[in-house]
Amino acid sequence: MRCFLLGFAGFFLAALLTMFAVASYGDYAARGSLADTLQSMNGLQAKIAENILSKHTTVGAGDLQMPPAQSQPVPLADYLKVVSDGTIVFRSAKHGQIIVLEPTFNAGVLSWKCTGSKPDKNLPPNCRH
Repeated sequence: MRCFLLGFAGFFLAALLTMFAVASYGDYAARGSLADTLQSMNGLQAKIAENILSKHTTVGAGDLQMPPAQSQPVPLADYLKVVSDGTIVFRSAKHGQIIVLEPTFNAGVLSWKCTGSKPDKNLPPNCRH
């Protein structure tokens, strides 16, 4: 009977550890996928940054003329919108996370603020508060 109880305790401990490992891996995979989607925005961010730096304002920075082949420049996002002030709103196609990239231009310095719709633990490190 004692052998049975030790075996059962070992099985229970292994199952518990497996449960935590699977949950942690899911968070890790979601963060990696979101980081890839965020990185795929670099080209779009560069175009907007170019507009902001040439105009010295964010007004009209999101008004981009893109060729038809680039109308969906980010294949990892299933929703993408660029607001006229240069703010980028997109949703990750794989995990449904909505991320907002908002440019700020003060004293000749351009910076980007990144926020998301889910808890910080699911966001890439450069988007956490």
